[in-house]
Amino acid sequence: MENPFLGSFADRVPLRPDPLARVLVQLVYQPVMKIGTPDGLAKFQDAIRSRYPTVQSMKEVVEIGEIDAHGEHKAPHNTVTGLLYQFISSDGASRLTVADNFLTLETAHYVSRETFLTQLRFILECFLPEYSPVITRIGFRYVNRISAVGDDGELLTPTLVRKELLGLHGLFAGNPPQRELSDTRFSVPEGMVIMTWGHTEPNYVHAPEVLMPTRVPAWVVDIDTITNDANMEIIGTTELLDSLVEKIKDLADRGRTVFNWCVTSEFLEMFKKEES
Repeated sequence: MENPFLGSFADRVPLRPDPLARVLVQLVYQPVMKIGTPDGLAKFQDAIRSRYPTVQSMKEVVEIGEIDAHGEHKAPHNTVTGLLYQFISSDGASRLTVADNFLTLETAHYVSRETFLTQLRFILECFLPEYSPVITRIGFRYVNRISAVGDDGELLTPTLVRKELLGLHGLFAGNPPQRELSDTRFSVPEGMVIMTWGHTEPNYVHAPEVLMPTRVPAWVVDIDTITNDANMEIIGTTELLDSLVEKIKDLADRGRTVFNWCVTSEFLEMFKKEES
């Protein structure tokens, strides 16, 4: 069996959007102070307004300090309060968040990678010429969630998920754990995969900043593939847009390959997209 964290990318299996609760791509960059000024995003907003007409701003508490290779703050560090802006797509399915040190595009309605990256390319074509950010980290995150039980109340995951990821579920008949979550980090050629998986009880989510709770027990696998080169500094310009998008595609492919390893052939068949 090929190691999904180090091996070649798995073949793409088109799936229905059902298992994908959220997909996110994020660019982290050196602070662009212009974004934090009253008129700093005006030109950018005008450029994307036709597709992202709704905007709101909010305060954010940000940790500042030295970052280690895992993307975590080294102690000691401080917190500051800053502004971030959220732009909502006209169909309400996608949200773009912009702060002075990061940009995140996320969607709850993932049609295809091509469609999602077309959205991102449009945003970057408007953003990069205006701000030329010094990009220090890129991440692509798939958050997958399915109902853990069928209509008959029986547990579905033993047939849909690799046994290595089932944990204590099924070990004690009639008394499964209400919640069991695990996480791991693996080095990959593209940087690092940070993965959280497990069973959750109704009305609980492991990442409330990106997911809404469900009323049924669920199984979740959250795969975040990030670059982790401490010396990575890409000047974001229109000329480098193609290479930037290719790097993002590689991150997405690694996350997809890990996901395909996490689930069984029965899962892939159940959620396979029907050919039109």
